[in-house]
Amino acid sequence: MAVIGLKGGVGKTVVSEGLGSTLGLHRGDRVIAMDADPDGGNLIMRHGVENQLSIHDLVDDTSVVRYHDVRAHTSQNGKTRLEVLAGPDYAGSDRVIDTGDFQKALGILQEHYAVVVVDCGIGLKTELIRSVLAEAGAVVVVTSASIDAMHETRDALAWLRHAGYQRLLDTAVLAINRTEAGRPNVDVAQAIEQFSREIRPDRIFELPFDRHLHEGKEITLELLNKKTRRRYLEIAAALSDLYPRTVN
Repeated sequence: MAVIGLKGGVGKTVVSEGLGSTLGLHRGDRVIAMDADPDGGNLIMRHGVENQLSIHDLVDDTSVVRYHDVRAHTSQNGKTRLEVLAGPDYAGSDRVIDTGDFQKALGILQEHYAVVVVDCGIGLKTELIRSVLAEAGAVVVVTSASIDAMHETRDALAWLRHAGYQRLLDTAVLAINRTEAGRPNVDVAQAIEQFSREIRPDRIFELPFDRHLHEGKEITLELLNKKTRRRYLEIAAALSDLYPRTVN
């Protein structure tokens, strides 16, 4: 499952963590989220750090065979059971995530996890994102309730269509994040009506402003308000037909 967006600050990583946590809580099997942002993603900071290892440590470790070998490289939330494979330390390493890293890591993860959520960077026209989309069984497009974010989301959907990813658009989910309190500077209802020409209306979700998410700290699912938790559950349900049916 690829989580994408053209604009930074729309809550893409928050959605990756929130959705992954919801899936981890309600499924009876293993769920992992992987940070595939080559420009210093912060998924691990919103999840909670259990160790300092990253995707590069995993793909470089030739002794990885069993699940417990993989688990040694991840950080797990004990309550939701979601695991996260962190990206490399952006300040401490010159090595970035490339297509080879992603493909090798995904191959390892698919052996041991039922669902892999990939938190992508904000660019779409890269070899890395093309590799992610080529492997994806589903895509979640994240935007925020602002004029510029909505405009860039239209561009992202158009690019997916023209670049040959109609199969992903057919089942895509659009998550519209209320990242700020108060009234947005865009008519969200009108935007949803326009987006429904590209994405099925029953797969468009508006996530409310949530003070816990706005704090920018480690996300705890039970601290989200009830409406936010409900929306994540609805998104997970909308995507459930694309994954093995082993949900509790």
